[in-house]
Amino acid sequence: MNKNFKIIICEDEHARRAMIEAMIKSLKNKYPYLADPKQVAFKDILNNCLVHDKPDLLILDLYDNVDDKWYGIDCLEIIKTSGINTKTIIFAGDKQGDMRKRNFKKDYPFVLDDIDKYKEKISGLSEMIEVELINKLPIQYKLKNENDLILQLQISTIGESNLNQILRQIKEEYGIADEVLLERMVSGYSGAILIRFYIDNTAYILKISKDTESLKKEYEDSLKYYPKFPSIFFNYIHSKEYYTNNYNALGILIKLVEDGETIFDYIKKESNTFEDIYRILNRIFMDDYSLKRHYKEQRYGSENWTHIFRKYKGTKYSIIESVINEIRLLINDFGVNYSNMKNLSINQSYERLDKNNKNIDKPLVLCHGDLHSRNILIQGLNPFLIDTGGISYDYWCSDLCRLIVDLFLKGIDNDKKEYYDISQIEKNVKIAELIITRKDVELDGVNDNYINAINWLTNHVDKIYDDLFDIFDFQLCLMKEFMQASTRVGTIPPNKRAIALISAYRCMVFANESIML
Repeated sequence: MNKNFKIIICEDEHARRAMIEAMIKSLKNKYPYLADPKQVAFKDILNNCLVHDKPDLLILDLYDNVDDKWYGIDCLEIIKTSGINTKTIIFAGDKQGDMRKRNFKKDYPFVLDDIDKYKEKISGLSEMIEVELINKLPIQYKLKNENDLILQLQISTIGESNLNQILRQIKEEYGIADEVLLERMVSGYSGAILIRFYIDNTAYILKISKDTESLKKEYEDSLKYYPKFPSIFFNYIHSKEYYTNNYNALGILIKLVEDGETIFDYIKKESNTFEDIYRILNRIFMDDYSLKRHYKEQRYGSENWTHIFRKYKGTKYSIIESVINEIRLLINDFGVNYSNMKNLSINQSYERLDKNNKNIDKPLVLCHGDLHSRNILIQGLNPFLIDTGGISYDYWCSDLCRLIVDLFLKGIDNDKKEYYDISQIEKNVKIAELIITRKDVELDGVNDNYINAINWLTNHVDKIYDDLFDIFDFQLCLMKEFMQASTRVGTIPPNKRAIALISAYRCMVFANESIML
C-alpha cells in the first residue's frame, strides 16, 4: 500500500490554489502519510503528467479564465482515454452554465464528486479528501499468526479500512508507533469479531462490528447491568468506543485482567486437578456472592418456555435450514426430523411440548448473555466475567446451557485430529445424550478435565437455579444453544456443527418425554 498519499492540484486562480494547498497541508497533522501537494497547469495534464507522477488524487478546475477555455473537460477526456483513470474531484465554479450541466460522474467514472467551489467552498473539498485519506490508511497491524485464514476472513468481512481507522485512533490515544500485533479470539454469537492485542504487556480485547446499533446497545446494556452482577466478577477497567469516520463500524476496547487466562484454558491445563476445576466452578456458581445468589436475587418479569425460541420467529430459522442443507450428508443417518425441529422452534409446538399444554410462567433472570468458556477469566483463584455486551433478562438457564454446550463442542478432542473427524460424530452424540439427561459422562483418559467440568455443571444445574429448575426447559435451552452453535461456520468444523444439530434434535425428543415426568 502507498506509504505516501499524493495529491495534484490543477487550479488557475492563485488565491484559490493557495487555499487548497494550505488546507491539504493542515491535514498532514492527522494523516502523516500525506505528501505535500503538487500544483500543475492544465497543459501538464494534457501532456499526460499523471502517467509519470501517479497521484492518488487529482483536484481539478474546469475553466481557464486566462484563455477562456474549458481545459478541465479536455483533461477528463485525456484521463479517460489514457486508461489511467486517476481518482478526481472536480472543484470548479458555477454549475449552472451549459458546460457545467453535464453529469461528469456518469461520463467519467473516476470522478468522485463535482463540487461548486463558490457555494460548497473549501470545507466540502476537505471532507472529500479526508474520506480518500482514510481509505488509504497504511496497514496499522500485523497478524500474530500470518496463516490464520479465519482472522483474515473476519477482517475482510469487517473491512480492512474500518479496522485500520479504529486501530489508528487507539494507537494515537496510547502513543503507539509500531503496527499492532493481532490475534484472533473465539467470537460468541453476537456477530462481532473479537481480536486480542497487547499494549505495554497488557492485554486488550477489541470487539468490532458493522452492526453499530446492536453493538452500541450491547455497550449501553453492559454499562447499565454489569454493576448488578456480584462485585467479585468485575473487571473494573472501563471499556471505550471508537467509530469509523462514516460511522459504518464501531469498535469497543476492553482492557483484560492482568495475568488472567480463560476458564477454557484453565480446564485444559493438565497440571490442574479435578479438585482445582471443582474449586473454580464452585467459586463461580455456588459460593457466597456467586452466580447462584445473583440468579436468585436478580429477577424480573416472567415468561414461559416459549421465550427460549423467540429469536427464531420470522425468518431467523432460515439460517438453521441453510446449515442443514450444507451438512445434510453428515446428519442423514441419525434420524433427525427437520420439520419437527422447525415446528418447535417457530411455533413452539411438538407432541407433548405443545405450548398450549405448558404455560407455567417463570421469572426471567439477569444473564451474562454470552457465557462461553472464553468470557470467564481466571486470575489465581479469582474469576472475572468479560465481554458483557449481551447482558439481559433471559430465560433462567441460558447462561449455564451456553457454557455446557461450549465446553462440550470445543473442549472434547481439542487440539487433536479427532476434533475434525466425521467418524467421531456418533461417539459425541452419545456423550451429548448423557449431558442432556444429566447423566455422568465416563472419563476417557484424553478429555478428562473437560468431562469433569461438564459433569459438575450438569450435576449442579438444579442447585444453582434452585426453585426455577425443570428438566424439560433446561433441555430446551440446551437445544437452542446447540442450534445456535451449528451456525458457527468460522469457529466450529463441519463435524462438530453436525454434532450440534443432531444433539439439538435429541434435546427436543428428551424434553418431550421429560415434560410428563
